[in-house]
Amino acid sequence: MKPSLSAIALGIGLMVAGATASAATYTINFDDLAAGTTISSQYASATGATFTAGGARTYDAQSQGNGAWADNTDMTLVSATGSDTNNLGTPSLVGGNILGSYSGWEAEDGDPAFTISFAQAVSSLSADFASVYYGTDVAIYAYSGNTLVGTVTGGASDYGQFALSLSAPDITSVVITPGSYGDYVAVDNVRFTTSVPEPTNLALLALGLGIIAARRRKLIRDDAR
Repeated sequence: MKPSLSAIALGIGLMVAGATASAATYTINFDDLAAGTTISSQYASATGATFTAGGARTYDAQSQGNGAWADNTDMTLVSATGSDTNNLGTPSLVGGNILGSYSGWEAEDGDPAFTISFAQAVSSLSADFASVYYGTDVAIYAYSGNTLVGTVTGGASDYGQFALSLSAPDITSVVITPGSYGDYVAVDNVRFTTSVPEPTNLALLALGLGIIAARRRKLIRDDAR
């Protein structure tokens, strides 16, 4: 038995409702992993986020460094109260474990950067930064595929600890530049919200099929009289 148009419309309506309900917000604070861990795909299954060293950014004239963004960016988690940090500054935005080893930063060959790739596109992202001296060298670049869709950069007066956030449609990856060759910066509390799939076309199709189904039922009733 073939499905009726009304049943198809109902099914599409349920798809629209499911799409609307599919957004989720995650916070990665690194506290569930041991200090000394090299961060990579540990959060991929739970949040869809994968961390990799380096990123699609070229040398920025604002940088205190003298070369390309480092391709050996240190990705080690350390304790915020341990010895492998610099002065983290204030206010107290970070805690527990943080991403960024001070000794690892000293071994980097250029300006540090890392990439977060998302299994499902996200619509917003924020992160907390600590031990910042050069605020303008801290930035988040958002990409949809290979297209840059958003950028946020720290200001000249940003010092110690501060947060950056941005929103853009269908972000599939972000490149974070935590400081420069001359500035150790720690990262914590990466927060992001997955995108809600655009329901407009499905909703219009469901509405159209619903109208057709209603019209068809009316014609059947009129023919039966």
